[in-house]
Amino acid sequence: MDFSITPSARVFKNYQTQERYGELNKKISVKVVQGQVDRVSISGKAYEAFEKGPEPQFMDAAPAPAEPVKEAPVEKADDGFQAFDFSSPEFSAG
Repeated sequence: MDFSITPSARVFKNYQTQERYGELNKKISVKVVQGQVDRVSISGKAYEAFEKGPEPQFMDAAPAPAEPVKEAPVEKADDGFQAFDFSSPEFSAG
């Protein structure tokens, strides 16, 4: 027999997505075939877990955050580049 292990956060995310689809379907009149009705239901225990939110997942040995790297100020070299001015009269239409 095969078992599927799914993180609770993923289950709740899928539930919230399906719940949102249901809300949108109620707001927008969508024609359904043969009286089809969309239903989403979960058990009371699952709803309690949903209200609590996902359990935090802790790592045994989390690495310490790295110190921010301080960059030296960059000096701009004068390489003779001159930006072209398209607002000059020679480029105006007319």
